[in-house]
Amino acid sequence: MTFGLIEKFPGLKYFLTLSGPFEFVSGLLSGTEIAKDEFVWECEKILSQDIIEETELLANKTMSALMTIDIYDNIFNFFDILKIMLRMTK
Repeated sequence: MTFGLIEKFPGLKYFLTLSGPFEFVSGLLSGTEIAKDEFVWECEKILSQDIIEETELLANKTMSALMTIDIYDNIFNFFDILKIMLRMTK
């Protein structure tokens, strides 16, 4: 999928994760001190803690539900998925 670029550029595998681009921009803003504003820090906190972590958890639970054969485990996973989606939409 990456055509051997990960071997040439080891940091690329981290950039291709869900939080990679966010961490890059956050580091750029913090390192260059372009924006030192409480609104930027609040937005950064919301993105890093709420959206990215919840999306990763949602993806993991969804994959677990797709790979599990047991109907009772899938019902439990389904309610976990709904709970995560509800937390993300508040």
